[in-house]
Amino acid sequence: MTLGELLDGQTVEKTLPLVNCPGCKKAKGSIKVKVTFTARKALTLTKGSELDTSSSKLALAMGWDMLPGNQAVDVDASCVAFDDRGNVMLDETVYFADLVNSNKTIRHSGDEQEGDEDLGCGDDEIIHIDVERLNPRVKVLMLVATVATEGRTFKDVKTARARVVNMETDEEFCRIYPGTSGDFTCLFVARLVRVEGTKWRLNVIDDYDNVSRPRPTSDA
Repeated sequence: MTLGELLDGQTVEKTLPLVNCPGCKKAKGSIKVKVTFTARKALTLTKGSELDTSSSKLALAMGWDMLPGNQAVDVDASCVAFDDRGNVMLDETVYFADLVNSNKTIRHSGDEQEGDEDLGCGDDEIIHIDVERLNPRVKVLMLVATVATEGRTFKDVKTARARVVNMETDEEFCRIYPGTSGDFTCLFVARLVRVEGTKWRLNVIDDYDNVSRPRPTSDA
């Protein structure tokens, strides 16, 4: 198959013979390969970037892997809602202990406490947001990720990645790797601000703190 065939939008299927390699000299037969390629415009926002989004369905997707030695680690994705006076709206806030908001326009996939789940694309927890149908009193949504396992920080979870996705097109607005940013327990991923009506602006924050719990200290 050639790259030209894939760029034309074709789905290419071929049957290829097995080829022996060092350490495997008796393989026989063939393997059927099916390849599809779809080109999309890449859109990656960086810290401080803003974008007015016309998408009605967005998501915060959080993925990570178990630590070496198959040690479980609990990372939580949350979506905190605020009104026009900056008050937290608990009925509209979604996190590990409250998976759906008042009118089911914000939905959490469920609390993954180990890092061995795979909901697709390496995601372990996903918060789906239908911004068009949100309670009109909701003016801001803060997308947050925290490390819940005692004694652990993002510095320990090197594989952690947080992304904001347009669920209508599968395009990523941003992708953040908090494990490269230091010894913190909380990542402020992004903020969604209602511009007017059902129009929203996405602002990438990519900032850190230890507000989820104090940083672990070593014994003296």
